[in-house]
Amino acid sequence: MNRELLRQKCEDWVLGLLPEAERAELEALAASGDPACLEELRSACDDLAGLAFTVPLADAPPLLRSRILNQAREQARQSARPKASLLTSWAGWAVAACLALFGFLTWRTSQQQAGRILAAEQQITELQSRLARNQRALAIVMARDARFIRLSTGQREPVYRAFWSAPSGLVLTGLDVPPPKPGRTFQLWVVPKQGNPVSAGVFAPDERGQVLVLAETTARLEEAAALAISDEPAGGSPQPTTKPAFVGAVGD
Repeated sequence: MNRELLRQKCEDWVLGLLPEAERAELEALAASGDPACLEELRSACDDLAGLAFTVPLADAPPLLRSRILNQAREQARQSARPKASLLTSWAGWAVAACLALFGFLTWRTSQQQAGRILAAEQQITELQSRLARNQRALAIVMARDARFIRLSTGQREPVYRAFWSAPSGLVLTGLDVPPPKPGRTFQLWVVPKQGNPVSAGVFAPDERGQVLVLAETTARLEEAAALAISDEPAGGSPQPTTKPAFVGAVGD
């Protein structure tokens, strides 16, 4: 587009006389940052503003004055539309970008908060479970009918103790217990006075070498002769596959 044609289009754009298709083309050229287009648009706007100071002052008939004012208002409205369109376009992108950023930050913050809340809930659940287990174990140890069973005999070996209350249950405690070998586990057995040993669960010590097991067994205290601990394959065994390393008599 030559400079003369560009100037004419810019003047028509300012006056609101440019056809829709040409107006869209000119706005696209301005939006691309074309220096000649922007310069001609600024010049046309300045020229339009200067016209008011070049017209001699004269009293016009009321009807003519009204028509001129109406035309001026319409031209102002038409000339403002393209600029508003450009500004609205850029403003729209800016607002959309801000909203997108705000939405992302809000989402990320909510995700972080949700993650912290979930982690806190998991910790609370774990603590509640541990508290319930400890309270049950303490109830067994403190039960009036609880029998104390010593499974360790040496000075340097892990210290295993058991407490068995007929109505409350069976609890096994351990100190200085080394972890089982890879692929292995420790298993607690109830050795009845008659018959084969009955599993009371598998276990492993925590990182401090401590053991607290709330045994799940259907064996009856009055029918038990001893408790035993053996080293078994991971997951446990239906019957002991190794000789129990720790055995303690239940007694009367």
